Amino acid sequence: MSEPGKEEKIKRAEEILAGLSEKARSEIPYFLWMRAYQDRNPFLRAKCATATEEMVEQFPELKRQAGFAVTATQGECEHWWCEGPDGDIYDPTEEQFPGGVLEYRKVQDDDLVRVGRCMNCGEDIYVAYKEAARKCICSRECELAFIRWQEGGEEYEV
Repeated sequence: MSEPGKEEKIKRAEEILAGLSEKARSEIPYFLWMRAYQDRNPFLRAKCATATEEMVEQFPELKRQAGFAVTATQGECEHWWCEGPDGDIYDPTEEQFPGGVLEYRKVQDDDLVRVGRCMNCGEDIYVAYKEAARKCICSRECELAFIRWQEGGEEYEV
């Protein structure tokens, strides 16, 4: 014997689904995945890269996109999101931004992006996106000071 009301619930769910456009029905798995990800990861800050990697692994038709999230409270932030074949945005970590994302801006080759901190002086390193292969020394001066220290020379200072 089935659960009381179960058949009515199934019928109502089918009616609701029938009333949705094909596009809306096709997006349901993305939104369910994002909700499950958020439930598993209550602290979304700085998780956009790994979240989008996982989402694209689950949904190979999506593409990861690097760029900037323009937000009401934090301004422009480096960010990753997913795009569907039709260009629609699916952002599993959008909730890390209070007030949401106002605009997604794809990174351009000349945009400066933070690639880390200098191993010598600790300053943030920003380079043009097109040259953003992992870099850990911010300048030639810091590189030489770091090499001197590695070779057992003086303290590394700039």
